[in-house]
Amino acid sequence: AGQPPFLILICVGTFIMASSIIALSIDDSIASQEGCSMACMAFPWLVTLGFSITWSSLLAKISRLNKVMNGARAMRRVVVKEQEASLPIIIFFLINFVLLLCWSFIDPLKWQREPITENDRANTYGFCASEGIASVVFATLLLGLDLLALVLACVQAYRARKMDDELTESRWVGFACASWIQVLVIGIPVILLTREQPIASYFTHTALVFLTCTSMLVLIFLPKMLLVSGTSVRRSLSNIVSRRGRRAFGRVPSRTFARVPYFMRRLSSVERETNAQEASLARESLYQSRIRELEQTLEECASDRSMLAKKVI
Repeated sequence: AGQPPFLILICVGTFIMASSIIALSIDDSIASQEGCSMACMAFPWLVTLGFSITWSSLLAKISRLNKVMNGARAMRRVVVKEQEASLPIIIFFLINFVLLLCWSFIDPLKWQREPITENDRANTYGFCASEGIASVVFATLLLGLDLLALVLACVQAYRARKMDDELTESRWVGFACASWIQVLVIGIPVILLTREQPIASYFTHTALVFLTCTSMLVLIFLPKMLLVSGTSVRRSLSNIVSRRGRRAFGRVPSRTFARVPYFMRRLSSVERETNAQEASLARESLYQSRIRELEQTLEECASDRSMLAKKVI
């Protein structure tokens, strides 16, 4: 259910997207005019490709799981190979790559420096801008394509909402989408308001990238880490319960105590121990009632046998 290749691709995409902060930090104080122009164009390359790899990998991961589970519901054995599941990743990556390549050749972003005020030519600020409107068209197409990958991933996560958290991270994908929407709703107006303020604009861009990457990694990998640690706790709890059961009733089938109910996975350690003790007491009372029933049955059989023997005599 973890599907490590797709999780690795999610990490790679997040790393590529986070590295755009380095390109954003380059200006003409540490690089030439040409180097700054290359850094200007590197920022949309890194952000777009990183975003595309991250969400298309998540889309491929969840859609693969949905296909397997739908086949299981229909009592069919379905095998979805990694090459087949990786098709959305390849498609989104190639389309993004072609659009970015056309943008770089037709109307690339270039480094420019202008005075803060027309009367004060000594104080200037640098920024990235294009000469025509083709960059706006390419940016819009890239944004729409990446949003399509996000929406498709959310649709697949919604279809997998009833699956166990051990198999899919559909709930956490919804949280990630909600957090990203909040970041965009707040961040985009701030970016537009701080276009002519270099320090504020730089801080806004870096904060948006940082929050986006951090929320993705935390919401996808932290639940898995907690689930792994919770599995070890459940195993130790199961062993404790099974040992108590053996001492109370002798040899008991391991199936009776090996499985911990699903609702106990979300409880604290104290509540788990309490519920385990209550479950042990309930089993003990159940076994005792069955023993009493068997004793009564044996007594009735013995009395019937003695009455039959008297009649024969």
